[in-house]
Amino acid sequence: EEIFYGINYSRSQPCVQSVQDKFRLLRYDISTNQLLKNRHNAIPGMFFIYSDSRLIFSDLIFNGYGTAKKDFMKQVYKCGKLSEEGKFLPEDFKFTGMKSWDEAD
Repeated sequence: EEIFYGINYSRSQPCVQSVQDKFRLLRYDISTNQLLKNRHNAIPGMFFIYSDSRLIFSDLIFNGYGTAKKDFMKQVYKCGKLSEEGKFLPEDFKFTGMKSWDEAD
């Protein structure tokens, strides 16, 4: 949230005004909009990183370690390199057998 609010603090229309940004942060409520659930079998708490409208990363944690700002920034850097190399997840990529943190035993 700290990064999101820092980037979009003075923007009246963050989605439109962030078109030229290196990355965009969006908060997506999966309970009210089923797009990511239907497209990728997403569960609450997942992070998605797209580049040029193509999925490049998705997981419950960043860079294999956590959800802190430094983990996020490392993941953004890594995804930037993957994007430059043209390495993306398949368009029909879906998770299988995933449980949200709330459903985990």
